[in-house]
Amino acid sequence: MSQVRVVSIGIILLSLLAAGAITARRVAVERANRSVEIVVEWDEIRELALATRGDSRAATPAALLRHLRETHQVRGLAVSEMTLAELRDVGEVFLSHELPVGFADSTPARSGVAPLYLIIPDARLADQILRHVAERRSSAYLTPVPSSQARGSGPVVLRLNTRYDLIKSATIGFPTEAIQAAAEAGVEVIARFGGFTGLTEGSVDAITAYLRELGIQNVIFSGTEVLGNKKLIPYVAESLLRHQIRYGFLEFGKQQGDAALARLMRGQLIRVHSITGAEMAQITPADATERFVKAARERNIRLLYLRFFTRPADNLVDENGRYLSAIGRNLHRVGLTIGQASPFSALYAGRPLLILTGAGVIAGGVLLLALALGLAARTQWLLLILGISGSSLLLAIDPTLTLARKALALLAALVFPTLAFLRWGNPKPSGGREPAGQTRPDLSVSPLRALGPMLAMTATTLAGALLIVGLLGDTRFLLKYDQFVGIKAAHLLPLLALGAILVGGLFTPANDWKSRRAGVAANLRALLAEPVRVWQIVAIGAAVLLLLILLLRTGNEPGVGVSGLELKLRSLMDRVLFVRPRTKEFLIGHPAMVIALWAALAGWRPVWAPALLIGGIGQVSVLNTFCHIHTPFLVSLLRTTNGLVLGIVLGLAVITIAQRLWVSNSKGLPVKAPAQKGSGPE
Repeated sequence: MSQVRVVSIGIILLSLLAAGAITARRVAVERANRSVEIVVEWDEIRELALATRGDSRAATPAALLRHLRETHQVRGLAVSEMTLAELRDVGEVFLSHELPVGFADSTPARSGVAPLYLIIPDARLADQILRHVAERRSSAYLTPVPSSQARGSGPVVLRLNTRYDLIKSATIGFPTEAIQAAAEAGVEVIARFGGFTGLTEGSVDAITAYLRELGIQNVIFSGTEVLGNKKLIPYVAESLLRHQIRYGFLEFGKQQGDAALARLMRGQLIRVHSITGAEMAQITPADATERFVKAARERNIRLLYLRFFTRPADNLVDENGRYLSAIGRNLHRVGLTIGQASPFSALYAGRPLLILTGAGVIAGGVLLLALALGLAARTQWLLLILGISGSSLLLAIDPTLTLARKALALLAALVFPTLAFLRWGNPKPSGGREPAGQTRPDLSVSPLRALGPMLAMTATTLAGALLIVGLLGDTRFLLKYDQFVGIKAAHLLPLLALGAILVGGLFTPANDWKSRRAGVAANLRALLAEPVRVWQIVAIGAAVLLLLILLLRTGNEPGVGVSGLELKLRSLMDRVLFVRPRTKEFLIGHPAMVIALWAALAGWRPVWAPALLIGGIGQVSVLNTFCHIHTPFLVSLLRTTNGLVLGIVLGLAVITIAQRLWVSNSKGLPVKAPAQKGSGPE
């Protein structure tokens, strides 16, 4: 082994120690935050109380809320701000061109336009409307009309000094009834409101001061964008932090400006998962329970925003009580507790650890190029020194830090699975080379011999995964307002590289670049000289289709749906194995890789090459699992372990069954031509 290769391996080992230290910090941060908060909506609480008013537990909204807190540990009440239009719809304010008796408006009317008045029976509500319209819009929009009656003995009348359609969407604070019900029940209020036209820094301060005045600590914005999008987002973040208000960062429900606001909140945010009203009409309580529990366990969601089931039932309170109980029971089963949500502690990797981790990625890349291209030692030294110097510089300065982390993480995702394929994908048959004249594969080879290269290959892939975890060990990636870039490329390119390795005959070692180039050229000429058969065209088409499906099914929001049967299988495996393995790992990739490695040891070239290509899916999937930094590290590790064990067992079982069937078949194996040098197992 050359000196540069020894140094490269040494750098990788040191970088794994650095990445391991960062990962240990991350695990500690994840394990310290196990409390999940259950939140319900005020509008649904009020509707459920009205629908079941014969039930003493729901005699009033406050009573129902208290029952849910005491029995099912509901800790939060999401309350949306009111608008003038909503108040008019429910009859709490009235519009009129006529003044009630006892009121006199001395303001001259505009020519040809009859004045319009807001008539408000509740004086406290009138004060609330005046305050919030003045603070958020303009004090000139509404003018109190004098009354000859004593205050409190009749309605309050406000003159509109602008068109009603320009002010009807104005938010005027939270319903007093909701705030009082939350206080009586002992739950916290989660504020819900959106932005509006004409938002200023002053109105932002007025809103956050109002929230703090009510003791509100968490806000979830409604609508399609966050407050202040786009220009006022920095000021909104500063105002929220100044008033000690946390941002509820919605998962899946994309809002414009959410990631930008999250980046400025200095970790003072809580990830939120909810099921929309439209989905609630279709989903079952069991499926909704599984979805919420999985979000909390597998994606660090700490606030569950629940909606009730309102379909006909004998007792809606009991029906939804069973639903809440199931969520609580399953959260406890997976090691989480129900309580008040809090932000994760800051996760930060120091620059020295990051720089050392990045050096390991560069060293892995140099090893890969040396094996694939037969680079001279001098060239390897040059690449190693320049690569580590460049990555260290980019990681050391703030302007390029995040970009460098993402770029190196993507490079690791491409390098290490490919290195694993090239180094371990072609184990030698017994004796190192097939005996002269041997035309039959040796099916008597024990399938257990494939375990060594299989575990070594997976360990190499996991080394790259650990480096990615180290590089992205930061709060921004943990909370997913920043994330690994290039998921689909990390799936596709290593598999394409494996195909190139097979076509170019790169499994055969090369002493230098010149001999490598000559060998690749010879393999390509031989390949192009071969006639194209129909089955080969069909096989290529099937491979392209498989790759397309693989890419479309990546991520939390895949482009291809999952069948009902697969969903049931996933649910079963979640219950049995605690964390289900990925289907493409335990059912496709890992068994195929075990078969490929065994076929290489047996000298069975026609089986080895296609099985190796299919088996590569498992390795890229293993690495991809750890690219989702918002998933707890130990969950990813358990998922990978489950998939690896099941996949290996399945692969060994397939080989063992095939061996037994073949032994019982008196026809024996068909004769195969000897493998060409450089294009298959030797």
